[in-house]
Amino acid sequence: MSPPFRSPGLESPEQQLADRVRILGLTSALMILLGWGFYFYPFDNLLDGSGTPWGGDFPTFYIAGRMVLKHDLAQLYDVAEQQRRLQLLIPGIDPAYCIPYRYPPAFGLVMTPLAALPYGIASTLFAVMSAGLCGGSIALLVRATGLASGRWRATAWWGAATAPIVLEAIIGGQLSPIVVAVATGTCVLLHAGRPAAAGAVLALALYKPNVLALFGLICILRYPRMLWGALPAGLAWCALNVWLVGFDGALKYLELGRELALNDWSIQAPAHK
Repeated sequence: MSPPFRSPGLESPEQQLADRVRILGLTSALMILLGWGFYFYPFDNLLDGSGTPWGGDFPTFYIAGRMVLKHDLAQLYDVAEQQRRLQLLIPGIDPAYCIPYRYPPAFGLVMTPLAALPYGIASTLFAVMSAGLCGGSIALLVRATGLASGRWRATAWWGAATAPIVLEAIIGGQLSPIVVAVATGTCVLLHAGRPAAAGAVLALALYKPNVLALFGLICILRYPRMLWGALPAGLAWCALNVWLVGFDGALKYLELGRELALNDWSIQAPAHK
């Protein structure tokens, strides 16, 4: 990877623009990270100045993983129980603060390795892994688009990696980096002429079925052979959910998805989101 900027000298206007993009990206990223870090002042708990916990949305995944570890999945979608466990996990959090679990039961199983760790360590590791997914995805996209051999290689990488929307996903404990990694892996494998493998990667998006639904439909219509990989992987994911919570538990999740699709959410997202 090229350095974020070059030594000053006689450069073309295009190269000067590329350097400015990289410097702007790094400067804005540093300001965002420092501002976010100091927002936790006086650093006496896991809450920032707005009452948001360290890890953002991560507590809901952590709590789900703890439920799997303790074989206690009957209340996985019980908002009141999620609230009670959140209060125990992060003392001092606003009782009205709510981040209910809205994912398949098997995603809680995926989170069990992190849920076995203390929350502070687990949430930090999750952020590191999210950053790795984002960085790897951007590097693959840069290579797949042909920018890797051009003068804009470093600019494309640094510009994307330091974008505020990328940092927000990592800081906020969101699952967006997984979406980006799945979409990137699908595109790269299709570009390499491996539609079945691309379909298997695309099936990983079933952790939140609606997130890449249109993208997946378009890909499969264009490359029907993706189904050779997508169907087995999708069926395996469905079987894992049924094995974990039984048919009744799986139907409960499907009913929840239907309610969220047709009705107003009981928990509204903040306006700035």
